[in-house]
Amino acid sequence: MSSASDSKPEEDEIKKAIDIVSQAFSDKDYGTALTLLKPLADGGIGEALGMLGLAYKAGAGVEPDGIKAVELLQKAVELGDGLAAHNLALLYEFGMSNVAQNSEASQRYHKLAQKMGALTEKDLAGFLYDSLRKKIMPLADDVTVYPAHGAGSACGKNMMKETVDTLGNQKQMNYALRADMTKDEFIAEVIDGLLPPPQYFPLNVKMNKEGYEDISEVLKRGTQELSADAFEAAANETGAIVLDVRHQDSFAKGHIPRSIFIGLNGNFAPWVGALIADIKQPLLLITEPGREEEAVTRLSRVGFDNTLGYLKGSFEAWKKAAKEYDTVSSIPAEIFKEDLAGGSKSVFDVRKKSEYLSEHVMDSNNTPLDFLNDHLTEFPENKTFYLHCAGGYRSMIASSILKSRGIHNLIDVQGGFKSIKEAGVTVSEFVCPSTL
Repeated sequence: MSSASDSKPEEDEIKKAIDIVSQAFSDKDYGTALTLLKPLADGGIGEALGMLGLAYKAGAGVEPDGIKAVELLQKAVELGDGLAAHNLALLYEFGMSNVAQNSEASQRYHKLAQKMGALTEKDLAGFLYDSLRKKIMPLADDVTVYPAHGAGSACGKNMMKETVDTLGNQKQMNYALRADMTKDEFIAEVIDGLLPPPQYFPLNVKMNKEGYEDISEVLKRGTQELSADAFEAAANETGAIVLDVRHQDSFAKGHIPRSIFIGLNGNFAPWVGALIADIKQPLLLITEPGREEEAVTRLSRVGFDNTLGYLKGSFEAWKKAAKEYDTVSSIPAEIFKEDLAGGSKSVFDVRKKSEYLSEHVMDSNNTPLDFLNDHLTEFPENKTFYLHCAGGYRSMIASSILKSRGIHNLIDVQGGFKSIKEAGVTVSEFVCPSTL
């Protein structure tokens, strides 16, 4: 009988062999990969069985065979290989020539893969490292890069606001493309500080699988014009959120009580998804005249298809109907500086944690907009406090949320941190965001 100390070297040897096989497959050296892999699979190594099953699924060095792939992947799952469960889910989701699509089996294996922890953040970051190094970085420096996501997106971090660049420039300034970066260093830096996906992401996945309403119907319903009385009645009867998508300055000067501001001129759809979350939530719109269809369309692009209409004549129609309205106290950064000089003040910064750590107003509190609901008890009940973000957009969103929750003793700082710094307010020493 072998001792525990004997099994560790054996496990190490198997891991090394699996790593070599994985590299051979990545290099498309299928002959070497299969020669090394088959003895491991015959020996009942779950990960090897899973890799061999994937080879039959993808036709990597062998004739594609769905039945053989299913057989091997199922054996691998029985031996605890969570990645095999993930690959089985995909196989059944899309089917193969000799294996029919089976949505029930696909969902079953997707759930099993999640339960088994098939793919971790580190696994996915490792895949990204390999693809960047082997597929992207070898390309010529003059290759044009068009990012799939922009600054502020939940799908990454430290992203540029520019919409086009060259690969050569990215190689020079992108922290993730450093030539001397090891795989372990890459994984650590990429996942450090990465926030969980917004709640609406899995709901969008579900919608994409199950189907969704025709956009023409969504637009027809969402662009129904409603009088002030009809708008108010619809809000009361349906439990709809009144979503004000005008400019933040307009919202501050006057808005319907308990309405939520998320302006079309900022990262509109991502913030709707992050803060409203439920894609089935009924919505009623306050827009600038002529932008009704744009608002409904952009909401629909992230799965929010349940817009019930908009206020005809925008907010001015609400005021003309002599209905109650609210405002947000808002001051220039210069006045904010004077107020701070008058004594201790409560300041809340709703930027992301990385932005705050990079540079912030001294003694301010960081309550990121993404997680504002987790910080509600931190805001003073009877004392005026100040709210700011980077440029004024997010702090107005935060102001609207707090006011909808009955917290009105706030003052928004116009122009955000940019204006605050320009006004000469004392801030912390700058730390480059890419080093955080």
